[in-house]
Amino acid sequence: MITTGKAIYSILSANTGVKTLVGKDKDNNYKIYPLIIPEGTVLPCIVYERSFVNQGTKEGTGMSDSTINITILAKSYKETIDLSEAVATALIGYRGGSIRSLILTSGAETYAEGAFIQALTFSIKSV
Repeated sequence: MITTGKAIYSILSANTGVKTLVGKDKDNNYKIYPLIIPEGTVLPCIVYERSFVNQGTKEGTGMSDSTINITILAKSYKETIDLSEAVATALIGYRGGSIRSLILTSGAETYAEGAFIQALTFSIKSV
């Protein structure tokens, strides 16, 4: 669904654990960004992107299957793990609004350009 990205931001930015760990940027916004990390952002931060496929019916309604990729970047490995756990706690099993199911399907970790990185992939069913 087109609004799934907006819902992910709302869920994460409302979660006390995520807010505490990710902090705010110079504009006083939580460092949770769609698609790109603004230049000059101090780690840790979260960036997310989505893709979706709609399953319509003759009536024009149906389920939407979305994939949300959430990338967590921080200066220490422990920070990425702590933030990943907070993100997972906020999202796994969430139901509300148009979201009917939200599950963690995969994850990976790496290190690049001075940052520890956790990549989490979630599957979302929504109407």
